[in-house]
Amino acid sequence: MRKRGQRRLLILSIISTVSIIPAYPITLKNVVDRVMGDFQ
Repeated sequence: MRKRGQRRLLILSIISTVSIIPAYPITLKNVVDRVMGDFQ
């Protein structure tokens, strides 16, 4: 369960970074959506 928590924090930090920098390519958003879908 600790590993899941760390992964969750890592994903949240990545998403927050992407949100802060809108200049990122759309493909990066697709990767994030893919990861989120994998966790669901």
